[in-house]
Amino acid sequence: MAQRVSLRAGLAQGKPFFSGEWSGYKRLRLAHSIYLDLRASAGAGLEALPEAFQLRLDKLHGFAEDFAGDRKVFGQLDLVLPPLRALDFSLMNLALLDSVTFSGFVQGGQTWAVGGAFSSDRLKAEAGVKANLGVSLTLGLAVNFNVGYAYPVLGAPDGAMGKLFLDVGGMF
Repeated sequence: MAQRVSLRAGLAQGKPFFSGEWSGYKRLRLAHSIYLDLRASAGAGLEALPEAFQLRLDKLHGFAEDFAGDRKVFGQLDLVLPPLRALDFSLMNLALLDSVTFSGFVQGGQTWAVGGAFSSDRLKAEAGVKANLGVSLTLGLAVNFNVGYAYPVLGAPDGAMGKLFLDVGGMF
């Protein structure tokens, strides 16, 4: 299991603040090239955090609101299907589409303020599908594009609709 801990300290409006966040990742092999990815994270500030430094549920794509607070829990399950490999599809000789991987996911979490507590009534969750496009650029740079659709299944207002999303990441 891969784990990461991040600590933040700063000074905002003359007052110091401190926060920490733990995250973990585990990949379970279900069958040849089919995996279940498990992710979890939790974080807390020692006191009320300045708004710009509050912990967020930024991986939730299906909600219009931004969920921020001084405490946070988050979990995610991804069913990853076999990738389409060896595509070697040239994009105008500037980039090369290396692979496409499809997955379905369920994820959710909650944030709350100092002095509050976790409550299942305020839990936010969504389900969706995504395609990960692995692209190699010139000079050996790799970029991943996640294109997907997320639909809120828990904690959304009546009439909430799903949303398309695009995430960009990689090694620069």
